Amino acid sequence: MPVSVVTLQGNLTNVEMTTGNTGSAFTKASLAVSGGKDMNGEDKETLWFNVKAWGDLAENIAETFQNAQNQGEKSFRAIVTGKIVPEAWEDANGNKRTTTTVFVEDIGVSLKYSKVGSINKSMNPMNSAKSSAAFSQMKKGSDIPAPAPKAEVTADAAPSAPTANEDGGSEVPF
Repeated sequence: MPVSVVTLQGNLTNVEMTTGNTGSAFTKASLAVSGGKDMNGEDKETLWFNVKAWGDLAENIAETFQNAQNQGEKSFRAIVTGKIVPEAWEDANGNKRTTTTVFVEDIGVSLKYSKVGSINKSMNPMNSAKSSAAFSQMKKGSDIPAPAPKAEVTADAAPSAPTANEDGGSEVPF
């Protein structure tokens, strides 16, 4: 079965999480990928993809969706990377059907239209307590002063030759 890796950007909705016999989470959802607007301002066709994820990723997707719903949203804008896999099934009338599903490898919240409110639960070592404290002290780019202009180097101010240190070796300035 041929599998293609894709990156899709759209609205993730209809998120449902279940837990399997082993205790591992499984999430299925729908991703609506809009074609934008045509020259007349009319909406182009929206493509719908089934999305599936497992384990910690599934739990994180479900929690993010729940947070969006708690804020009154029906979906959240996401960038999904995964493998497109055709899935065959049989409908109630016995007809064989095929659907396209994306098995999610990674997903991120698009920051184009919103901000992310929490980075606390990540297993990333950069989000440890020490790093979180560092994040809280970060400054906005507009609050950082511009660097001082560099002084011009003249022949009189050229760096000197390396000097000998105590063990007879030379120190090379880097």
